[in-house]
Amino acid sequence: MKILYLCLHGLGTPPNHITESEQRYWLSSERFIQILQLCQKYQTQSRRIHVTFDDGNKSDVEIALPIIQDFRFTATFFVIANMIGKPGFLSRTNIADLRQAGMIIGSHGAAHVNWTTLEYAELAEQINRSVNILSDITKEPIKSVAPPYGAYNRRVLGVLRKLSIAEVYTTDGGESRSDTWLKPRLSLSQGTPLEEIEMRIAGRAGWMDRLRCLARSHVRRHQ
Repeated sequence: MKILYLCLHGLGTPPNHITESEQRYWLSSERFIQILQLCQKYQTQSRRIHVTFDDGNKSDVEIALPIIQDFRFTATFFVIANMIGKPGFLSRTNIADLRQAGMIIGSHGAAHVNWTTLEYAELAEQINRSVNILSDITKEPIKSVAPPYGAYNRRVLGVLRKLSIAEVYTTDGGESRSDTWLKPRLSLSQGTPLEEIEMRIAGRAGWMDRLRCLARSHVRRHQ
């Protein structure tokens, strides 16, 4: 089965702690509903569309979850462990509620730092700490991660394999098979026209676009 993974961050009005550079990744609830309507329209038995959220913002449970449930979808939420319980972010109870609702919980690291800049010990600590905290909340193993900023290289992937991480979600764009270890995601922002979103959700991206996605992933995997 082929899967198109969508990467979102927050919904509604960005709170004060969201930096200006990150605000463009926050979408309105109306746009999110339009996206899920497109997912509903275009996914098939052999090609699915799956929504993911990064960072663990409070809007995940306050805005996104009710909408996702209305569409009877499942989404994955990659949480920054050190921000749990901080103003504007998910609490431990919120994370447990997401899991209880059938959502998937993954790690976005302990802190929101570029993993390619870290030495082995520090990177392993970032991943292990976040996985342990989230496992304690969900009462189950956490085996999926999304590198902050979508930043990874061959060394980062090597560490993740040593730590037995089962799935790695990137922001390289494009589709993937359901059984691949490295899973590219399509990042959506305020500036992404609905027509372009529909084209990609429908699987009508041109060969040049697909080639760029593959090239981006190839470069990062071999750096």
